[in-house]
Amino acid sequence: LERGPLPIDDACAVYRELLLGLAAVHAAGVVHQDVKSDNIILMARDQRRRAVLTDFALASAWHGTPRHAKDARLVGTPAYMTPERLLGASGVDAAADVFALGVVFFEMLTAQLPWPQPHQHAPWHWVEDTVQTPSHLRRAVPPALDRFLVACLSRDPSARPRSAFDALAAFESVHPAPAAQSSCAACA
Repeated sequence: LERGPLPIDDACAVYRELLLGLAAVHAAGVVHQDVKSDNIILMARDQRRRAVLTDFALASAWHGTPRHAKDARLVGTPAYMTPERLLGASGVDAAADVFALGVVFFEMLTAQLPWPQPHQHAPWHWVEDTVQTPSHLRRAVPPALDRFLVACLSRDPSARPRSAFDALAAFESVHPAPAAQSSCAACA
């Protein structure tokens, strides 16, 4: 992302692959808690390029309902945390991972965060801001992807997909997977 946004189809292919991986993590009863672009690597494997979610140091068990932390410390990277977590909610669930992966998808499409970032350790101001659409920064982004990402990054937790499974279903309705998913140019 340091070289700019990915081609839209490549960003969608990488996002889909990461959603599939995150769905497997959630199916195993685990939430990652630190999904961010720095924890994603693009690698070659078996003649194919793959997107891989890494760094499970903050991962924890999850069983379909928010798990409340034993202390109020924020764990994770603030720029990728849900507004409610930044405001002190202690519940940890799969929707928080979906929100964070939405931030990553926004970055892949625009090479920017969805809100202004004056200081990396104090993103609190964005909690009250409306998320800009990716097409505001890159006109080629289709309106359906705008709507999908605005839902993933909603300040209202009930307006977001609740899990990677829900996000994948919503994503497939706006950007169906190609019949034969090929490796993306950005992964090369």
